Amino acid sequence: MNTSEIILKFENNIQTLSINLIAIDFTTTIVRNHGIINNQSHLFSIKHEQLNTVLDLTEITPFQLIYFNENKEFIGGSFSLGSPEHLFSIQTTAKHILLIPYKEKIELDKLLNFSFN
Repeated sequence: MNTSEIILKFENNIQTLSINLIAIDFTTTIVRNHGIINNQSHLFSIKHEQLNTVLDLTEITPFQLIYFNENKEFIGGSFSLGSPEHLFSIQTTAKHILLIPYKEKIELDKLLNFSFN
C-alpha cells in the first residue's frame, strides 16, 4: 500500500486528501484484506480489464464511497454505514473508488474529478 495525495476538484474549490493507494487486480476483492484503517482515506485503482468489479465491504464501516471513471471524473457515490457484522458488497464499473471515513462528508453534488498531487 502506497501513501499519496490527491486533489479533489469541486465546482468552486479544491481539497487535498492524503490517501492510501491500493491497486485492484481481480474482479472480486475482499476489502478488509487490504489493511483498511478506519480513520484514513483509501483510493482503489482498478487494474483488471473486465467491465465490473465486486467489492466485499463487510466490516468496512462507516465510510463514504466515491466513484470515478477512467478519466478520474466523478460518476457517483454511496455509503457503507451498516453494522460491521452484516454482509455488504457493491458491484461497479468505476475505475477508481475513493473510500473516505464518513465523518469527512464530501459534497458530492459539487464534486467534478480528482488528480494526483
